[in-house]
Amino acid sequence: MVMSRFDGLASGFILGVAIAFVFAVVFRFIPAEWFVNMLSRAMLPLRLILSLMLVAVLAYTGVVVSSHGLDLFSVFFVDMARMGWAGQFNLDFMCMLLLSGLWVGWRHEFSGGGIALGLLAVFGGALFLSAYLLVESVRARGDSRTLLLGAARASRIA
Repeated sequence: MVMSRFDGLASGFILGVAIAFVFAVVFRFIPAEWFVNMLSRAMLPLRLILSLMLVAVLAYTGVVVSSHGLDLFSVFFVDMARMGWAGQFNLDFMCMLLLSGLWVGWRHEFSGGGIALGLLAVFGGALFLSAYLLVESVRARGDSRTLLLGAARASRIA
């Protein structure tokens, strides 16, 4: 059965709404000051870009999953084995994902949770990293040193 573009967009929208609902549930347990901090001027442009990235990748992923299923890895590695431009891009992208995962793990000092978050960064890509950076930018209260280094390292440097 072939799905129309509208069905794919509708699936992406539903996936986006579901994830927004999860964030709403999570943010219910976050103090109200976090919402004020979310709109602070220091990181507002970054947060807007991260929000747009999250929504765009969620919608696009919904369309692709509804049209092609979840068979990502075979396509990804087959393209790399063909030694063409698609494979070169995939290898480059995989290296960026690994760097992202290493940074997230390092930021959390390679604790158990940090390793788990690092693995999520590797396999979750921009979906994970944009949501992660949104949350961490709020937790950092606009302090870029804390955002980049993590709270523990930033406090040792300060």
